[in-house]
Amino acid sequence: MPGMPQQLQEWTREGLISPDQAAAILSFEKGRSKTNWLLYSFMSLGAGVLGIGILTLIAANWEQIPKTIKLGSDLLLMLGIAYSIWKQQDQDHPLAWELLIILFTLGCLASIGLIGQLYHASAGLDQALLLWAVIVLPIITLSQRTLLPLVWIWIMLAVLSYRLIVTPMQAFSEEERALTIGYSLPLVCALAAILLRPWSTTELFARAFRFHAWLIAICIIIVTDASSMANSQHWHWHASTTWVGIAWACMVLAGIAKRRQPSVSGQIILSLLVILYTATPPLVIGLKLSHWFSALFTMALFALAATWLVREGSLRLANGLVFLLGMRFLVLFFTAFGGLIDAGIGMILSGVVILGFVWLWSRVQKHLLNWMERMAPS
Repeated sequence: MPGMPQQLQEWTREGLISPDQAAAILSFEKGRSKTNWLLYSFMSLGAGVLGIGILTLIAANWEQIPKTIKLGSDLLLMLGIAYSIWKQQDQDHPLAWELLIILFTLGCLASIGLIGQLYHASAGLDQALLLWAVIVLPIITLSQRTLLPLVWIWIMLAVLSYRLIVTPMQAFSEEERALTIGYSLPLVCALAAILLRPWSTTELFARAFRFHAWLIAICIIIVTDASSMANSQHWHWHASTTWVGIAWACMVLAGIAKRRQPSVSGQIILSLLVILYTATPPLVIGLKLSHWFSALFTMALFALAATWLVREGSLRLANGLVFLLGMRFLVLFFTAFGGLIDAGIGMILSGVVILGFVWLWSRVQKHLLNWMERMAPS
């Protein structure tokens, strides 16, 4: 609650709330923030030390323990955690419930490893992770935070992408499969987020898919732009990769068009963002465009994405994109001017112009908004 008193004072000064309401809100937040996080930390530390000690004793005598005792102990432990989750769901301790769910998912992964070790299973790590993802999916749907859905989706994407890359296909070489999957992943995640968003039970998964769509898309654009700056693109962009991306993009655009939210202007911005992302890698890598055109596509994409994120209230990610846009602009500046003196003078002049526009906007924005309100039809 670091900035709450200042916000309440500002709201009271602007007449949004009364002083009594501000005092009541502050009292409520103080009462709610009395959670003893230090106690939770020591409890977690003690439980961790105890668990490590038990595991150490077990590891020291692992070979002498019969298989039935190992499997029976694992089964009893998992049943105990599951029972604790069931008993805790109606209690007013969401943090403890969430920790138990995380512990259960980790226990499932450890159980799979235990069974594979005892019976010398020949399955690879990717197959074990895929089995784990299928087993824990029902319990992860109970999670109240995005951490578990985020990790689950990341593991599923990594495992399925790996399996598709190493599986031979007649139409694609391994390099083409890797390019196609990496290029398509943001669009696949965006489509999954659109399809899952209408249901409240899958909102956390939709949010996680949306996060992965942004993160992977930013990484793909950065790698694409970096390949053009190196002046030596070793990748062979296949036409079928472009058509796969276009197919996914069309499905995403159809999903955007059928959504009731956002508004028409928001749908236009989001659609332009999808189209620009879909076009950038084929044009930059496929046509081997120079770094000038690549910088133009990259900065336009980051600027449009930052506009959308500001509109949606995701200011942290928007600030990150603005930072990346600024860094790309600086790299382009140094490339254009070559010498440090010329580049420094150019950046100083550009910085002065940008700060001047910011100052001018801060001075006239209220008057401009009031004028626009007066011009709006009543």
